[in-house]
Amino acid sequence: MGKRFQSSDGELIMTLALKRSHLVAAAIVGSVMGYPIASLFSQVTGIENQIAAIAMRGAILACAVTILIGSLRISSRLAVALFTLFWGGYILRLAFTFGLTNEVVSEPASTFFIWGLGVCLMPSVAVLLYKGHLDFAKMRLTFAILGAVAMVGILLLGGTAIETAEGQTFDQNRWNLATINPITIGHLGASLVLTASAALLYEKSKGRRLLFYGAIAGIGLIGLFLANSRGPLVAMAVAIGTYGLAQIRSKRAWRYSMIVMLGGLVVLYRKTDALFEASGILDRFARLATGEDRSAMTRTELYSDGIAQFLASPFVGDGLEVRSLGFYPHNVILEAFIATGVIGGITFLVLTLMSIRASYRIMKLDSPKAFMALLAMQYIVAGQFSGAIYQAGPMWVLMAGVLAFSANLKKARPLSAKRSKVIMAKHRQLASAHVPVHRGK
Repeated sequence: MGKRFQSSDGELIMTLALKRSHLVAAAIVGSVMGYPIASLFSQVTGIENQIAAIAMRGAILACAVTILIGSLRISSRLAVALFTLFWGGYILRLAFTFGLTNEVVSEPASTFFIWGLGVCLMPSVAVLLYKGHLDFAKMRLTFAILGAVAMVGILLLGGTAIETAEGQTFDQNRWNLATINPITIGHLGASLVLTASAALLYEKSKGRRLLFYGAIAGIGLIGLFLANSRGPLVAMAVAIGTYGLAQIRSKRAWRYSMIVMLGGLVVLYRKTDALFEASGILDRFARLATGEDRSAMTRTELYSDGIAQFLASPFVGDGLEVRSLGFYPHNVILEAFIATGVIGGITFLVLTLMSIRASYRIMKLDSPKAFMALLAMQYIVAGQFSGAIYQAGPMWVLMAGVLAFSANLKKARPLSAKRSKVIMAKHRQLASAHVPVHRGK
């Protein structure tokens, strides 16, 4: 009887642990892919985009709260301490801005609190403190399928025309939907390329598996180049460059990198206007050098005014946004210094550097989690061009993920393919030479 109860208790614990692992995976996948899926759903059904986005974020928050109710662990005390220190300072800044000074900012207080705490803080803390294992192969497959569905829908329903506030339309040569901007589409494409690359670069792929992830990478490349956005392209390049440093001795890495590059050239050949024509991606990079790019000029002004605003009050910070332009500075590190002062800014900077190091270690030593490390690098870089602290849910959740799941990685160098085969052959010899001993009753 006692054994039966112990067995049922064990099964219950396993079932609950499995459900919690699904919730953690849902929080991570939803934080990255949730907004494109919700926006596409809004476009197809006619539901207001804000309602669809709030419903998706509410589901992610519910997952996070459920995870935090269960058993937790601290895999990295330093990471938890830095999260606590930075977010404590940021919440104090929110309370001071909206509770005492009543300073006018671009968004209402509810947006900062709901998005900052509900979309960024709670899910990332839930992932950082999760005690258990995840099926990273299934999570990678879910990323690929959901992202591909979103991108195919965007490519079918979208276009390069944009409507102004005055009701006029013009062709901006950047793919968009009424509910999704080109930057988001570009990052979705980059995420698909990186997710597929992780599957192809770290594991042997043949037949249907090779075709599947090759198609995912192709869909991502099409969306990336049609979006004609510089930030996602730079973020993907940095992520792939980090992978190259981590796996510089891997022949497979070089082989599939060449395949991805050739695929990109094929896409560009089929859509040359995305690269060579006026307002194409090369033209947009060229205008950076000549100082003719309006968005680059605005960002430069945001950076210079933001630095001056921080220096005016370096110890405790001075506001949530760049006051002269009434907007966030489009650089999360600068924004951290502006909002929380030198202590909070340095805390956030250390968290960022720790996340980059953790991503590098995962790429070097742990292939199942490599796709998450590549995505973490992508969104860390993205935050330096177009992110805001209270909006960057993907960045925060992926940073927490690489910090949590890199804590117990072995420091030993990964086995080469040749050495691995030799060790496996020795194990097989020992197993065949082993003669089991049978004892009578």
